[in-house]
Amino acid sequence: VAACEVEEVADVALQSLHKFLLYGIVSRSALNAADAANSIVGALTRVDEGDFWGVSETATTRVLETLVATLRSPAGHLLTDRSIWDLWCTMHRLSQPARGHSPLLRRSAESALVVL
Repeated sequence: VAACEVEEVADVALQSLHKFLLYGIVSRSALNAADAANSIVGALTRVDEGDFWGVSETATTRVLETLVATLRSPAGHLLTDRSIWDLWCTMHRLSQPARGHSPLLRRSAESALVVL
C-alpha cells in the first residue's frame, strides 16, 4: 500500500473521530465514554513514529488536532491520568526542535501543550 493511500485513509479516520468528538457522540453520558476517550488517546499517542508521524506533517497536525479535540470534548473529563500524561509526552516530543519537525508543526504542538 502506498504511503499516500495510508495517509488518505488515516486522514479520513481522524476526521471522523474529530467529528464524533465535536458533535458530542463521545460524551460523558455516552455508553463506555471513558473507554472510548482513553482508547482514542491511547491509539494516537502510541503510533510508531517511524511508521506514521514521518509520513507527513499534515497527518501529524491532524493527530494533534484530534488529541486536543478529545481533551476539550465533554468526555475529556473522563481521561485517566495516564492518558493525560501520554498526551503531554506526545505534544512535548513533537514540540522539540531536535526532532527535525518544521517550525509550524512545533508551534502547533506548543499550542496543544498550552491547551493541556
